[in-house]
Amino acid sequence: MDFGLAKKHLDDHGNPVTQRRKADFRGTVSFASLNAHNNVDLSRRDDIWSLYFVILDFLNERLKLREQREFTMEEVKQIKTQCLEKPEELLWVQTKNIPEVRAIFKHVKSLEYKDRPNYQFIRDQLKSILSKQLEVECQITQKLNSDAVAAVVQGNQRDLVSPGFINTTNNLIAGAQNLLAQNHDKFHTPDP
Repeated sequence: MDFGLAKKHLDDHGNPVTQRRKADFRGTVSFASLNAHNNVDLSRRDDIWSLYFVILDFLNERLKLREQREFTMEEVKQIKTQCLEKPEELLWVQTKNIPEVRAIFKHVKSLEYKDRPNYQFIRDQLKSILSKQLEVECQITQKLNSDAVAAVVQGNQRDLVSPGFINTTNNLIAGAQNLLAQNHDKFHTPDP
């Protein structure tokens, strides 16, 4: 995180400072909010827009604006405009079956300059995505391990990993699941 680009958004009383009519571009072209591209004064909602593009990147969404490094800022702006106008077609390809991605989008799109994002809602959506991803990964790993154990029983272990590795992997999975269950409440952090 680069706080060199940060600006004060709240005054001494906790109210948003007056929005400037025009602001210079701030941010990383790929992850900046469309407001940054349009030289609109940035606020908390724009931080969440940037986070949203990072989330999509983490979820392996194929963003057209990331396909080429040679895109100009104007081209990226046009691509983002199109994506935000038609997210079902242009933004949610890999993530089309992740309702939390849509929920965050809908929330952020509703925010105005002075609005405070619902950080707890966003946090809950991200936790839900993480929980589902971990569950799927554990199921896949358990399936792979059970297939490997079956192969070992049938005498085909030379093509797979050793039984000791399988036991270690199963123990790691069980330990991770227990750790997640025991520390579920520790994922909660209070709003800033």
